[in-house]
Amino acid sequence: QYGPFDQKLAIIRGVPHFLYDGDCSFCSGFARRLEGWNPEVAIVPFAERDRIRLLAPGLDEQRLRAGFHLIEEGGKVVTGPDAIPDLARLTLPGGAAAAWLLRHIPGSPTVLKVIYKWISEHRW
Repeated sequence: QYGPFDQKLAIIRGVPHFLYDGDCSFCSGFARRLEGWNPEVAIVPFAERDRIRLLAPGLDEQRLRAGFHLIEEGGKVVTGPDAIPDLARLTLPGGAAAAWLLRHIPGSPTVLKVIYKWISEHRW
């Protein structure tokens, strides 16, 4: 029926995964907070290349390093500020409402992009 590889892939794709730069102190701190908010979100540093290749085979090195990524349960990859509403949905009490607001308030996506860009340029 299923081989070990297929079973492993099904297991890891059954939960959302947050991919981040483990060499970045800010990113690592955020990942720890995220894990505390929702332990069902798998936290994966960029250094875990084999695991990332299983999760998102099309995510090349350049795209990987472009920002953090949320891989949803079905395998869809959402990157950087575009992932923030989904992270809110997964981690905050009333997160679905927060996600809706972040997607639908006029100007919100632009503000998220500006803030994300500033943080990514000033992280340590």
